[in-house]
Amino acid sequence: MKDAIILLGTKGSPSPSSSVLQLGGQTILIDCGIGAARALVEADIKLTALDAIFITQLHSDHLLDLGPLIYTAWTTDLVDPLTVYGPPGLQNYWTHFLAAMSFDHGIRTIDGKRNPLDQIVQIQEYSAGVVAAFGGLTVTALRVDHPPSPTALPCALKATPAPSFSLPTPAISRPWRISRKAQMRLSPA
Repeated sequence: MKDAIILLGTKGSPSPSSSVLQLGGQTILIDCGIGAARALVEADIKLTALDAIFITQLHSDHLLDLGPLIYTAWTTDLVDPLTVYGPPGLQNYWTHFLAAMSFDHGIRTIDGKRNPLDQIVQIQEYSAGVVAAFGGLTVTALRVDHPPSPTALPCALKATPAPSFSLPTPAISRPWRISRKAQMRLSPA
């Protein structure tokens, strides 16, 4: 796979605030605004091909399609573990999403042919600092004020020796400190 950044949407509704980073053999979805699942399919990226998902803030334009995207991937044979990284509150979202889908989920797992989603998907809430390191990538988050939420956690993803990719919140100068040395910067709305 060639390293690439794919913009699935750069503004809130009706366009998703979502991007895909293909770097170092990893396919990472950054944010999951409404329509992200469809945009991935239109970009010829299988929903089951994601190695990780990062949610930078719990605003609807960054989060609304997360549950449906993962659920659709699961119903189309998601079997590999998937970690979703996000700010505090993400686990609460996921727990309630699974509760809302409990009837359908029960039907799809009753025969034992499909593992329950809570055995496949891991939610990892993060705060400022190093968030994760996998596949030669290191992910760092910086806490910033971003009304109406008290905080947002834009991420910088760095691969060694590949270039950095950063996804700061727009109109906030402080996140640029985290990505000063990046060869490419991307700011979604």
